[in-house]
Amino acid sequence: MMLFRLHQFALCLLPVRSLCLLLACAGFGASIYALLAAESQHSQLLRIALVFTLWSLLLFAFIQLFKNIPTPVLPKDRWFVRFRTHIKLALYKLLALGVACLGVMLISMSLKLLLL
Repeated sequence: MMLFRLHQFALCLLPVRSLCLLLACAGFGASIYALLAAESQHSQLLRIALVFTLWSLLLFAFIQLFKNIPTPVLPKDRWFVRFRTHIKLALYKLLALGVACLGVMLISMSLKLLLL
């Protein structure tokens, strides 16, 4: 059920996928500019660009990972096929938990970078 909701959300965000990659490249470019510039005011630009790049990449990865999920377990399938499908679904749930943990860590890191 949780994977189906993530799949629906990823399909809703599918038109934004290329924009996320473009924004991540723009954030990376802004990071390079802030690192190479000699002025001290660019430290805030570097922080914002890093946060922006990481959030864009996380959203892009989320869309890519959950736009296609494994098929549900069907009772008419043979035992081995059902077992393999259960394993795939469990690994996808573990992947969803990893993405959620990564999002929480990114929230923490974003707050530390932008508020300090």
